Amino acid sequence: MPSSKLLLSYNIPYEKQDAYLRFMLNQFIPALQNIGLINIGVWHTAFGAYPIRLLVFVAEDEGTLDRALESDVWQGMEQELQPMITDYSRRVVPYDPGFQF
Repeated sequence: MPSSKLLLSYNIPYEKQDAYLRFMLNQFIPALQNIGLINIGVWHTAFGAYPIRLLVFVAEDEGTLDRALESDVWQGMEQELQPMITDYSRRVVPYDPGFQF
């Protein structure tokens, strides 16, 4: 069982949605899978004062997560994501099988 979750939350400006979706499906998610991060959830906020998107990733163990976040692949993907989003937050939290924000 994983020991931690990686939580990414942010907003997506309307005019960037198409580019964002193509990037996520064709580059971001596959690249993170290749460095050992497993996507276990994508949440969309339909109402309220919260970020519109929450992505949740886990790794098989803490070392894999640490190495992934220190990798050039992660840094490149995170940097490439930035122009498409606003209000970005990245957090590593202790694993809980339920919803975490």
